[in-house]
Amino acid sequence: MKTKHLSLKSQDRRSPKACSKLWKKVEHNAQQQFQRRCQTRDPIAQIRQFDHALNPTDRSWKHGKMAASAFSFFRGTNYLFWSDLGGDRRLRRFGNNNTRTWIQGDLHAENFGAYKNAEDHIAYSINDFDESIVADYQYDLWRMATSLAIIARDHDMKPKRGAEMIDAFTSAYLDEIVALVGNDRETKTFFTAENTYGKLDDFLREVEDENSREKMLDQWTTKVQRSQRFDLTSETLRAVSEDERSAILAAFPDYGKTLAGQLHYSKTHFRAIDIARRVNAGTGSLGTPRYYVLIAGRNAGDRRILDLKRQTKPTAYAHIRQSERHHYDTSFANDAERHAIAYRATTLHTDDYLGWIDLADGVYSVRERSPYKATFDTTTLTKPKSLRKLCEQWGKILATCHSRADQNYDADLVPHSFEAEVQAIVQGDTAQFCQLVRDIAISYAEVVFSDWQAFLASDLCAESQGI
Repeated sequence: MKTKHLSLKSQDRRSPKACSKLWKKVEHNAQQQFQRRCQTRDPIAQIRQFDHALNPTDRSWKHGKMAASAFSFFRGTNYLFWSDLGGDRRLRRFGNNNTRTWIQGDLHAENFGAYKNAEDHIAYSINDFDESIVADYQYDLWRMATSLAIIARDHDMKPKRGAEMIDAFTSAYLDEIVALVGNDRETKTFFTAENTYGKLDDFLREVEDENSREKMLDQWTTKVQRSQRFDLTSETLRAVSEDERSAILAAFPDYGKTLAGQLHYSKTHFRAIDIARRVNAGTGSLGTPRYYVLIAGRNAGDRRILDLKRQTKPTAYAHIRQSERHHYDTSFANDAERHAIAYRATTLHTDDYLGWIDLADGVYSVRERSPYKATFDTTTLTKPKSLRKLCEQWGKILATCHSRADQNYDADLVPHSFEAEVQAIVQGDTAQFCQLVRDIAISYAEVVFSDWQAFLASDLCAESQGI
């Protein structure tokens, strides 16, 4: 049976009442299409296909992590989200060509985190840019809201409480969008213990009090004949071959040319003391080639760990329009440059070590591993009110990042005021906007739980049980 496509644009000249009725039909049809897709697709076959190139050990580690919880499964299957919701017709109600901006592309509660920025502040923001791309902002809202629905269910909350969490996130996002229109506040604002609240400010103070560069180096390195080396007894580090070491060292000067912060490359500061392969890291990206490089820094107390990670096209690339793919292909020299630009566009006082390095098997992003890297553990929040406060701040932070990344950063990539465009298209329809995000998040969370249960019963999960 073919679905009748209704002719309705986001800026329609019909009366508000007529538009509302037509949009309800569009959303109803789109929801039916979405449900049919999810009922007829084979998620296990998709997982098998996506992970087939991983070696057996990495594949078992990854699938073992995905089996741990529905949230971990969601983290490990961003490609299912984009396959299911990429190009969804419901984007059109509150989106158009001018509501595209830099998005995180794989947003969930654990892709927000603490770190020390280039001005030595312990900041909190989105902190993973492997999947970043210029696309419609609603993808970030839908994916993040889905993660909140999953968290609520993991907390055994009543459905009403989960809906309240999603609404708190979405409402705060819209409120901040409106607050940013007509000023440049987003270009100056970043989030620390001084302007956060609830449990988040306490978390950031704890991160600062309990961490240091010295503690990080103690965790990752050891003394070998009075020389500092990576601790290869760790299950997350492996030795590199001489060929790998030589290739990285040879490419380091060219990496120095990609730096765009306050730091300038020098042979002494960037002298590589040791190199190790980083393994068993992350969930969705587990198995992606990655290295840690220990560099000299200013002195013995200023040793730095650089994180090198191979970059490829973001998952969203396969699910955006041909014109958008062309824009991507002509805008970036390589995928690691795209990663660096996204990082700089969405954050303030960005990592001075951010750049990229070209190796034989691909182009790698380079960033410093922050000694203050930490993720808020939502399992410690047992009261709905505490979770709602955190959701509000996630919404505010995301709105700031999206708005900062528009023409404020690079008018060639995003040639408009993002916040003004979103305000114009949502104005007067905030309740409907919040309902759409809530409905998509709750319905997609059900899909995630169903897929996770199918995964637990599959041979893919059985193969990981020994890890």
